[in-house]
Amino acid sequence: MECVKKVCFGAVAAIAISLLSYAHAWAITINFDPQDTPGDLPAGLTAMSNSPGSTVPTDAELSDQYDSDGVLFSSSSPFVAVVDIGSAVASPPNGIGGVTSDGLLSYADPITFTFVVPGTTTPGVTGNVSIEADADGIPGQYAKLSAFDIHGNLLDSQTLNDVGSEVWSIDVAGIHSAVFDFPTTSAGVPTTGSEFGYGTGIALDDLTFGTVGATGPTGPSAVPLPAAAWSAMMLLALLATVQSLRRRAAAL
Repeated sequence: MECVKKVCFGAVAAIAISLLSYAHAWAITINFDPQDTPGDLPAGLTAMSNSPGSTVPTDAELSDQYDSDGVLFSSSSPFVAVVDIGSAVASPPNGIGGVTSDGLLSYADPITFTFVVPGTTTPGVTGNVSIEADADGIPGQYAKLSAFDIHGNLLDSQTLNDVGSEVWSIDVAGIHSAVFDFPTTSAGVPTTGSEFGYGTGIALDDLTFGTVGATGPTGPSAVPLPAAAWSAMMLLALLATVQSLRRRAAAL
């Protein structure tokens, strides 16, 4: 019987740990790479060459192609550029870059990530977001990631020096959008220091974010548990009931 108890409580512990880590298991990472890499780049998109100031081809324009994952992309144009960076990004070869209002690749322009309920245009929120810089750090350069709620209020921000492969990460409930941007120097110019960020800009890769849900008063709405999780919870309840009955019987 003692062995049986150990097995039961071992199962209880394992299930409890699984349930506690359930929310973290739903993180999504987008690497923007060709599907044969393997990667997750949607069909119809092809990376452009890394040439800041050049026109972004239509097939390199990334906007709503990842809406099934719950995220939209924009810059000074209503899209960002998918760019072949080579080996200098977290998951080679592709990264993303900003785009000027007239459609030119520009690492000096901001990138906005907007969260929506997956597969819809309904505004959504998540509880965390992170993005990684390319490996080529620029001394004295820095950039910022800012998170905003559904009303456009600033929730949190993080500014990091460009040391190469730095990761901006924000954890806070209710993130509807996040903006990657270069703060301006005292002279009023972005810290990239050159037109279009040529030779100084930061390409981004491996966008990671938590489950996106419908907006609510305090953050993401509850995510329905899968059938396996419900079964695990029922087993936990059953085991707890059996143990309680045994304790009562032993006390009589």
